[in-house]
Amino acid sequence: MKNNIAAKTPRHEGLNYRSDEFVTNLPPVPAESQRRDLTTRTYSVRIDTVNEKERTVDAVIATEARVLVFDWNRWEIIEEILLMKGCRIPADGQIPMHDTHDRSTVQKQFGSTRNLRIEGDKLVGTNCFSTSKETEHAWTLTREKHLRDNSIGYKVYNPVMISAGEKAVVEGREFQASANYDLRISTDWEPKENSICSIGADSAAKNRSDNKNNINIRKDSKMNKFKEWLTARGLDFDKLNETTRAALQKDFEDEQKRTADANKKPKEKTGDSADDGGQRTAVNTPGKQLTEEDIKRATADGIAAERKRIADITSLGGEDVKAETINRCITDGLSLDAARGEILKDVREYRSSNVKNVPAGIAGGNMTAGRELIEDALVLRAGYEDVLLKDKANGEKRAEAAGKLRDVSLEQVCRMALQIENRAIPFGREDCIRAAFSTHSLAIILGNVANKALLRGYELLPGTWQKWCTIGQAADFKTMTRVRLSQNSTLQQVGSGGKIQSGSTEEEYEQFSIATYAELLPFTRTQIINDDLDALTRVPQGMGAAAKALIGDLVYTHLLANGTMQDGTALFASDHSNLNTSKALSAENLKLAITAFGKQKNKAGRNINTPVRFLIVPPDLQWLAKELLKSSTIVIAGAGDTERGSLNVLGGENIEVVNEARLSNTSFSNYSTSTWFLAGDKNLVDTIEVAFLRGNQNPTLEQVPMASDVLGIQYRIYHDAGCKALDYRGLQKNTA
Repeated sequence: MKNNIAAKTPRHEGLNYRSDEFVTNLPPVPAESQRRDLTTRTYSVRIDTVNEKERTVDAVIATEARVLVFDWNRWEIIEEILLMKGCRIPADGQIPMHDTHDRSTVQKQFGSTRNLRIEGDKLVGTNCFSTSKETEHAWTLTREKHLRDNSIGYKVYNPVMISAGEKAVVEGREFQASANYDLRISTDWEPKENSICSIGADSAAKNRSDNKNNINIRKDSKMNKFKEWLTARGLDFDKLNETTRAALQKDFEDEQKRTADANKKPKEKTGDSADDGGQRTAVNTPGKQLTEEDIKRATADGIAAERKRIADITSLGGEDVKAETINRCITDGLSLDAARGEILKDVREYRSSNVKNVPAGIAGGNMTAGRELIEDALVLRAGYEDVLLKDKANGEKRAEAAGKLRDVSLEQVCRMALQIENRAIPFGREDCIRAAFSTHSLAIILGNVANKALLRGYELLPGTWQKWCTIGQAADFKTMTRVRLSQNSTLQQVGSGGKIQSGSTEEEYEQFSIATYAELLPFTRTQIINDDLDALTRVPQGMGAAAKALIGDLVYTHLLANGTMQDGTALFASDHSNLNTSKALSAENLKLAITAFGKQKNKAGRNINTPVRFLIVPPDLQWLAKELLKSSTIVIAGAGDTERGSLNVLGGENIEVVNEARLSNTSFSNYSTSTWFLAGDKNLVDTIEVAFLRGNQNPTLEQVPMASDVLGIQYRIYHDAGCKALDYRGLQKNTA
């Protein structure tokens, strides 16, 4: 819609005049120089508390009663509840007191309202009148109990809006909007000023309501008179086209005005042709039939007026106005003002998109609640309902609420982001997207959705390393030292003297550090226009899976690399008694390996007696490994074999097969299809530690600046991790 509509439409934004009983549809207009950012409500002072000496009177300024106000931002009547717990009382407990909300000059300030305080569900204050000459009249009327009505002005921050007929829980309390009005719950508001009013907004509202009804009656009566006027001239209202009817109605109204003006003049000056210069007597003479010339003349004038009406209404069209609305306004013969009213409905609908029936939290509501609702809707649209249901307490409720927005487009998300921050929504798509990119809400919404997809991908991808590796944390990126102590002695018998012998330990240690691995995730204007949700969900999910795979890559690269330990010897070496060569996987070789594993000793020469817990093999050996460990019997072929029992003793061992494809992947150094490993229980012996910065095992997503020549939002995904074998005694390598 074109901007000239807003310029021509008188709007007193933010100045809602409200009481606990009534609503005023159109408030009295303060001076134009004043800021139009306050809501007001009337109240009655406690006349019995008048203190003439102190020039004060007490008043209940506001309550938690549900009342009607006019919301200038939405251009409609709504209900409102002020929660007292959300009232921001000024530090000094005082606000200025004006003459009927006139803040244009200090001459209109009568004093102040002081000692603001909450008493239960009420805001109470004391009106203090100054001794100035300008205030004296108002103080006299107050103490003489003539002036009883006051009106307080307050500002609302981040209210929660509940659509008509909907329910919502706000601040732990359940509220339901009525069937006819949206409900605004003001959880954060601040009294700004107080006013002395001769007539409170409640009375003004009642008068205006009566006047409105009277206007409607007069309008109907006027139409009936016009129809009678046409009938007297032999014309049928219902058979006239809109153009001719409009032209004749103008003649009728002109005649009515001339008649009214004539009635104000002395009788001797009235006559048949008085006040019209003798012109158009055929039209103005009651009961006289209109001539063909009269109708032609009226029609010509009407055509010119109709052309102007059509041009004016057409000029009101735009992207935010439906074409059928413009056509209907033209064909129904609506006046320019009436057409503006119809078009304004389209503008509101266009701006709210599909949000009108959405639960509270988006349009003018709580920012956090609004953003979470949109995020949940996008998650549902991506098919990630399981992400919401992980919230055991509220997952189902969140999914139900977000279901109303399940089909939301990314362009609509841009509009909602602007609505959440109470910012103007540009009419064009390009302008809207550009404006949305400047908000915090859009970046938070898109980032949170991408992060949910990222973590989903990270969690869904299985990792074999987690079974046999320990997990640690790093405070920073500096080299870390992991110390291991070996007991040299054992408990000694205490003699009759009661003296206890001191033990000794041997110290071993390993050192390593972690590093950062990262990737950028841009989200551009093109992807929003294309409604490319996959760029926000499937791509980050793949990046999450890649982050999980990265840890596996680090672990198995380290395992295959057979790096040097702190003692100067490779991880797997004969000196460490954990390297068996020419030992292809078989029942006998597995038994020998398990036996050797159990003979490992600590630095003090004591057996650690750690059992084998995992058999780690490439996919090429997985079936043989399972047969060896799970078969009830082992069949040994060949004529030279000696007799032996049929029990598979390996099946009784608590050993789990770990099938890891990286071991035989040609992209990994030292890969092999026949090498296999044993690992002990990570809770009893050190194997490989995987460390994360400050223990954060999940990858991190955060917003970063986008290049100035690209319109969009950019995120970076990074993971801080590293790994190191801590004790050769917990691992064993066997080659074919």
